[in-house]
Amino acid sequence: MERLTKKTIGCFEYNLKDHKPIIGEFGTYEAFFDYSMAVRLLGKYEDTGLTPEEISRLHTLIEQQGTELNRRDELIRKLDEERDYWEREAISDKSKLGLLRLWFGNKGMDMDNALEEISKQVK
Repeated sequence: MERLTKKTIGCFEYNLKDHKPIIGEFGTYEAFFDYSMAVRLLGKYEDTGLTPEEISRLHTLIEQQGTELNRRDELIRKLDEERDYWEREAISDKSKLGLLRLWFGNKGMDMDNALEEISKQVK
């Protein structure tokens, strides 16, 4: 894409490449300022080296990646919830095993011996 602007040393940074300024060509400072800001934005756009089509494709790609990231975030949230659930279950089961060990101990039995006896009866 051919550039329409050229860099300048002024505060607006750019000017139209083939434009020859004429004293008094803008009726007001506001008109000059608006023109200069538009040319500046065009120059910055041209500095990207991208065509409008490429920018549109990039915009679409960024939106798609955002959607994918949202999907991944939701999946991670669900997996975190599931992990937390199973962690609570494991802690609960550890607590139950601890109570069983105490109960067997009070009965003068060892947990391993009790499990061995239960296995024999189940078979």
